[in-house]
Amino acid sequence: MISFRNAERRVTFKCDDFIEYHTNSIGRIERVFTHEVLTGHRRLFMTLTSVDYTDRIDDLTGLHILRIGTQKSIIGLPTSHARKLYIVPMRSGFGFLKPDDDLLFVDWRITFL
Repeated sequence: MISFRNAERRVTFKCDDFIEYHTNSIGRIERVFTHEVLTGHRRLFMTLTSVDYTDRIDDLTGLHILRIGTQKSIIGLPTSHARKLYIVPMRSGFGFLKPDDDLLFVDWRITFL
């Protein structure tokens, strides 16, 4: 689990969460680890699996359909954006997500009274 403060709020990510990184890339957190650059100076890194955009839209909700990719990458904490993404699998049943599984990208702005 990763927790860090962005301005006035704390953001927490854990394995299997989806995050935005670099400019406009989305990935799924596979692992979190630290690397000690100098004695006593540790840096946090994440291993990600890519999530690819498709040109498909869900008929019922009108939301974008994404797909689990095959590309793996390692990013540092400063590269990730402090924005929670709500992405849910579009299949029935349980189990691990596999490459080519479809995902629904829920980007609705939800506010509470």
